[in-house]
Amino acid sequence: MVTVTPCEQCRGTGFVIPTPCRTCGGEGRLRQTRKLKVRVPAGVDGNSQIRISGEGEAGPYGGPPGNLYVALEVQPHPLFVRDGNDIMLELPINVAQAALGDELVIPTVDGNEPFKLPPGTQAGQVFRLRGKGVPFLRQSGRGDQVVIARVVIPKKLSDKQRKLFQELGDTLEKHLLEADNGREEGFWGKLKDTLGI
Repeated sequence: MVTVTPCEQCRGTGFVIPTPCRTCGGEGRLRQTRKLKVRVPAGVDGNSQIRISGEGEAGPYGGPPGNLYVALEVQPHPLFVRDGNDIMLELPINVAQAALGDELVIPTVDGNEPFKLPPGTQAGQVFRLRGKGVPFLRQSGRGDQVVIARVVIPKKLSDKQRKLFQELGDTLEKHLLEADNGREEGFWGKLKDTLGI
């Protein structure tokens, strides 16, 4: 039966320092804190890591240093939501803007950009601004900025606004569900065709 253990004096290094330094204990390294400038590449996301060679912990007894790994955490933005390389932006508009269209200025990651809202914009309608998203990591090109229209319905109206909406409502078609049922179109018409009713 053979038992192998490292030497108690040299701890397996093969040499002994007769008078070790009081500061480093003979290891030849000290624990210190330094500040480094790290270049973050465009397109990184949360849970990404950046490796900096040779900036890790120093090796014992004069050995080579290791590497430093910087873990990135991307903070949320108050307006933008990232979806892969696309930037999502919810655009609140009022009823008049949705019906008539408007010339707007919207924020992007590159700054404010002019945006033409077309007449008849529906709630939840999606518009794409090509090349206004997040750069592809280590590649050329960028994603898109996706603009989602959100029609804001006012909860309180003045007397003048209420009168104008009533006048507008009298000129618009009503009972749209009944009109769709009469034409046997839309969701219910397709459902009936599928079931053979």
